[in-house]
Amino acid sequence: MTSVPRRFALENGSDRRSAGRRRLVDEDQELQVGGPQALSPSEIDGQRGRFDEVAAATVHTVSRGPFFVGCVAGVLVWLALGLLTDFSDTWLAAGSAVMSVVIVVLVAVLENAQRRSDQAIQRKLNAIADALADFMCETHVEDQQVHELRAAVGIEHRESTAPTRPPDD
Repeated sequence: MTSVPRRFALENGSDRRSAGRRRLVDEDQELQVGGPQALSPSEIDGQRGRFDEVAAATVHTVSRGPFFVGCVAGVLVWLALGLLTDFSDTWLAAGSAVMSVVIVVLVAVLENAQRRSDQAIQRKLNAIADALADFMCETHVEDQQVHELRAAVGIEHRESTAPTRPPDD
């Protein structure tokens, strides 16, 4: 299941505050090698696609107590219907199919919400690290420390899950 990626406006030119021509940037391409520069939190326009809006509303609903009570009630009704049908194969297949579909949809929606949350947190951390590096430059901290902090901005798009060195035998 794929969703249409959100797009953000990014100004061309070296001065982001200039009234330059704006272009759309795919959030999944942000900070990739050869891609556009990272967006600062103030450059995010806040507009979300239809799937993101539905995902946010669904997460709000399923993370509350009434949804859990509704799930328990649904299972109890399903078990009661099983008693009426002598726990037939049709009863079992129908219940399994409905539960499987609900689980797949909820996992997709919750993963989308988690991804958006992780990206928002990472953007905030990147903005803090960038501002701290600027402050460190003004306070005459060693260049190596400033370089390391600036290198950390956007590292989530450059690092790999593969080991960086061969394992010790």
